[in-house]
Amino acid sequence: MGPLLSSISILPITVTLTGDVSAHRFVTVAGAQAGDGDAVLGVSHNDEVSGRAVAVDVIGVRDMIAGAAIAQGVEVQSDANGQPITRAAGTAAGRALTAAANPGDIVKILIK
Repeated sequence: MGPLLSSISILPITVTLTGDVSAHRFVTVAGAQAGDGDAVLGVSHNDEVSGRAVAVDVIGVRDMIAGAAIAQGVEVQSDANGQPITRAAGTAAGRALTAAANPGDIVKILIK
């Protein structure tokens, strides 16, 4: 069994996917799993394949698996795998409400 991830969904919407998406990953407006620095619509609820619908939290707080170490309070962006990392040159996808000491740690993200 994987880590227990939680969420506070303020505005979930359903998106028809244009590519496969893994659970708890950033999703683009086009309905694909976000890549490095992509503009993000929200965070997927579950794994789903292209052509199917998936629930995406557009506004809320989501536990996600960090793609790198993240300090509390920093803006985050998507990495190449749709996971949160500290914002560099990409589009901000949210803010880290907790820290992640290492890649693979659970980090609480405020989705904006």
